[in-house]
Amino acid sequence: MMFAVRDTPQDSMGFTPFELLFGHRVRTPMTLLKHLWTGEKEDPEVKTAYQYVLDLRERRHVNWHKRKLPKFRREIRRITT
Repeated sequence: MMFAVRDTPQDSMGFTPFELLFGHRVRTPMTLLKHLWTGEKEDPEVKTAYQYVLDLRERRHVNWHKRKLPKFRREIRRITT
């Protein structure tokens, strides 16, 4: 039961709890059989959930600094003059 919960994408996050914890999709026995039978391979260009979250965090951090740094500089100039 808990395995099914951990493998179900959550509406609020868009990721499964397993993806957020381990950084990749869970490989169930059915997934492994599908890859064996069809010969499919996972696309290496597709980001894992973990890498996506790290990239998103970095972009938000950089954008925050770009917006807030000029305001902080003005405040510092105002205080020191």
